[in-house]
Amino acid sequence: MQIYHAVPGEPLPLGHRYENNATRIVFDISAWVILFGPGTVRLLHQRPGDAAPYPVGVTRTDADGTPDNDSGTLVLWDVTSTDTAQAAHYGRAELRYYSGAEGAEAFLVKSDIYKTVVENALGAASDPPEEAATWLEAFMSAANQLETDAASALQAVSQTRTYQEAARIDAENAANSAQQARRAAEAAALITAPAAAGISFDNAANVALSDGGGFVTVVSGNFIAAAGTDVSVRASVGMSVATVATGSATGWTALSDATVTARCLFDESADGYREETFDSGARLMNMQFHFVPETDGRYDVRLQMRIAGGYAVIAQGGAALEVAGANYAPDI
Repeated sequence: MQIYHAVPGEPLPLGHRYENNATRIVFDISAWVILFGPGTVRLLHQRPGDAAPYPVGVTRTDADGTPDNDSGTLVLWDVTSTDTAQAAHYGRAELRYYSGAEGAEAFLVKSDIYKTVVENALGAASDPPEEAATWLEAFMSAANQLETDAASALQAVSQTRTYQEAARIDAENAANSAQQARRAAEAAALITAPAAAGISFDNAANVALSDGGGFVTVVSGNFIAAAGTDVSVRASVGMSVATVATGSATGWTALSDATVTARCLFDESADGYREETFDSGARLMNMQFHFVPETDGRYDVRLQMRIAGGYAVIAQGGAALEVAGANYAPDI
């Protein structure tokens, strides 16, 4: 169905002569509903050559399409063959709105008169002449062949998409299988270590902490652990700390305290966090963290630190992580 929205001053295109339910004209009466409240709508149409207008059946809906014959803001005219029976000249249409019960006491408001347009059309068809019949038969045969070719092309496209989707699913399944195989190999590599044994990691180079800077990774490593195991990590750090006021690369003098913050990250999640305060000079920090893995597999552990109110240097080998309840991660 063709839908046209009525605009005051512009003709309403009703379609071609004798068309039926092919066109819908939509009138917006929201301004009337706001000004006058609930009411009744009437639409009159006068065809070309008619002496008087006749009432047209309309429906009313809200803006969202919900039927509402009392307060609906849209009036819908589905044009019938009666409305399009006469063409060649302008017809006329007028919308009327009765506020309250329709009758002598009702408040009546009218729209401007719309011009209606019905385009001419051919009459009823008769049997075609012999030449036309031959042409029509050839045309219909070609049209049927085009329809068959289009259906075949659509089927080919659909089949290609099916193959592509199957290939994508196979690729995802292969990736998942590889990941599962890696996890299974890691789980198979788990070795129960003696109770007194553990894994240790230390920093391979000097690490400097700058005043006001962010967290810096001091020591890191990875390990294999079984699901539900209580993995205990002990962090030991020896530092030489100087205050901001007098700190230098060669000689530091203690004037005030510096604040050093440390945290331990497991599998890139900050599960452990502790803050320590140190004054200037050589100091030792000892902390204990715990981590319980949810599945068997490989995990990362990192000790990160930052400082405020001073500078700190952690010499090579001056920081260590001792991991209990886990084993070294194999290279697989």
